[in-house]
Amino acid sequence: MKTVHEEAQVALSKSHNDMMCYADFHRGEALKYKVGNKIWLSTKNLDVDRPLRKLTERQLRPYEIIKIISVRATT
Repeated sequence: MKTVHEEAQVALSKSHNDMMCYADFHRGEALKYKVGNKIWLSTKNLDVDRPLRKLTERQLRPYEIIKIISVRATT
């Protein structure tokens, strides 16, 4: 029973690594933002006061980054 459990663990680990390699193959490096950089704000998931969504700007003016919350907070 112990050997079956170890074999299953090895198989799951290999499968996990294979899936990570496949997923990461198409991904690029994330942009590294710094305080003071300017970015455009996307209105994709933003509630805007406009009568029609299709007439809203796709991006809002460049905003300056004043604080980095976390490296993963860019999505």
